[in-house]
Amino acid sequence: MRHSIRRCSLLALVVLPVAFAEGAAPASAACNAGVHPFGKVQSRTFCGPASAKVKIGSKSVTVKGGECARTSASFALNIGTIVLGSAPKRPDYFGVTVLSAKGGAPVDRDGTFTKNAVVALVYKNAGYAIINATVTLKSGRTKGTFSGQLLGKSTKVSGSFSCR
Repeated sequence: MRHSIRRCSLLALVVLPVAFAEGAAPASAACNAGVHPFGKVQSRTFCGPASAKVKIGSKSVTVKGGECARTSASFALNIGTIVLGSAPKRPDYFGVTVLSAKGGAPVDRDGTFTKNAVVALVYKNAGYAIINATVTLKSGRTKGTFSGQLLGKSTKVSGSFSCR
């Protein structure tokens, strides 16, 4: 059921829109948001009220403590800490990114997106890349659902998230 993510390029698609977005949620006192050294590489920690419930096959995971960023051309949800490089151990992280696609629906409003939708999870040091992702944004792009399957597996993945 587990599939390690060997390259950070997929996760970079998730994190990059937020790394440069303005208006991200302020960090809470207990969370140290921002870019930090992580061994020989860097990591980016996200703080805030965002949370997600992820179902991988019959297993359920809840992740909390992140933020959402919305622009006219993108939506990004990042929860936890993403390692920006290769590291033997990685903290928990969950991310969803939807980018405007040529000929696709604009991301500046609620809707269901199948083009340029990326979902990734790192949980208990195992990486999960979700392919064939469908992301539905609701409530003014403050909530949503997602579904897809694990890269290299037939295991179905689904869940929900909230930016609040």
